[in-house]
Amino acid sequence: MNDSSIRVTLRLHGLPEDAAFDLVFPPGSAGLSIIDLLERIFPAEDDEQQVVRESFDLALNPDLPEIYEQFLPVMDQFLFGLCELQASDSDGLELHLEDPVARHLLPQSCIDGRPGRSLSLSLRPVYHALEYAQTQEFTAGEPDLELWLRICLAMYFLDKHEVVLPALTGLPVDDPLRRVVGELFQRELVEEATHGDPVRITPAGRQFIGELLAETEDYIDDYDVYKDVIWEEDEGGAIFDSGHGHDLRVEAFLADNLDPVRVVFLLRLYDGTLDEFSDNWRDFVTGEAWLNWVLEPVVNRSLVAPEALELIIEDGTAYLDKLEGATREQRRQTRLARRINLPGE
Repeated sequence: MNDSSIRVTLRLHGLPEDAAFDLVFPPGSAGLSIIDLLERIFPAEDDEQQVVRESFDLALNPDLPEIYEQFLPVMDQFLFGLCELQASDSDGLELHLEDPVARHLLPQSCIDGRPGRSLSLSLRPVYHALEYAQTQEFTAGEPDLELWLRICLAMYFLDKHEVVLPALTGLPVDDPLRRVVGELFQRELVEEATHGDPVRITPAGRQFIGELLAETEDYIDDYDVYKDVIWEEDEGGAIFDSGHGHDLRVEAFLADNLDPVRVVFLLRLYDGTLDEFSDNWRDFVTGEAWLNWVLEPVVNRSLVAPEALELIIEDGTAYLDKLEGATREQRRQTRLARRINLPGE
């Protein structure tokens, strides 16, 4: 390869096509792997990131600082093991991050007045929440995590959307729903009604749902404060409910030794996220892709330094203490009324 500069153009899935990040690298960078190059563009340390920012050609593209900030959280997640990073070239061909840069360089006529070559990459984060849960030994406190998730989903759709749950005898042996329905009957959460009516929830099932709701409401009361946080390190404090902060709830769950899989799942289960998918409830209850989607916030999350998180939680605790008990209880009852189908309604 000739000794020439390299222009790297990066695009991130979810951003507009014209929100491309460009940076020129010196000759010799072609010997790096793609992942090594990315780690040089998005280093972990703040001071090293600042060096990268100072290299931006703002005259050519004044939006580079804002675009750069969009890439940083994704790269943090990747380096922290929260997501897989898929890379593809300008033709959509998937590339391996271990590939040498030289293998994918394209000719370019001129870079800064000198002959050069280019590398165009599109990056897409892919989240595998169930796989991550397994590696981190997050079980939601249940002996069989996936079965518990599916049972909760089935009970949610049966209760909230009154779906028609098939009787066990009507399900083929190879139907993936059969095990879930069997567990519902075995745990006496549902029962077959008389006179041809659909399967219905038992008193034990109502208790099961009520306990999950109460648990969820406790998580909301204690941790919703962290869903919108700006950490002003120079000011020495956290700003809550600004409307444009970071969601640090999973970080707070982990700091308090809560299983994030359990908490995230219950919050998503009862916040209305699944309501628009009631017609596809079978897919949700039996499909792994849907479980990964429901649990995605476990891995697709903002990260914060431990020392900063400790201070944020201190500020959050003080912020919650300022709320009067009556006000918190009123908010709690309002949320419960939105989420529960009261008997007879």
